[in-house]
Amino acid sequence: MMASDEVITAALSSAANRTVCRYNWGEQAQPIVYNGVMYVTNAKATVAIDVGTGKQIWKQTLDWPPETPRVVCCGISNKGAAIYNGKIFRTTLDAHVIAYDAKDGKELWKAKAAEWKEGYSLTAWIMISYRLKELKSHD
Repeated sequence: MMASDEVITAALSSAANRTVCRYNWGEQAQPIVYNGVMYVTNAKATVAIDVGTGKQIWKQTLDWPPETPRVVCCGISNKGAAIYNGKIFRTTLDAHVIAYDAKDGKELWKAKAAEWKEGYSLTAWIMISYRLKELKSHD
């Protein structure tokens, strides 16, 4: 496990060249790469990076009450985001789930899942689940 002040080096490549960029992220989140964009989270931000150039496309920062880390369990952390249907989903230390537009980072919605003052937090990686329906044809 990496300390939060360590620098994670992300190796990004394109067909023509290989670019290495450095971002001070730390924590435990695994990046998601989809359609040439890498999405990375930590407890305080979500960022989208162009994998071909290494340039930041957008960044959204989070604010939570300063006393939150003293109340909730499990430390200041985030385990990563999920992508589905053009949206990036992530959790927050103060027990919210947020959806961002994957292209521009605009916040689409934010929902409170629990009360952080009671010790609840959401630091886990999000997994999107959906049910496929089987269509049956009748003769």
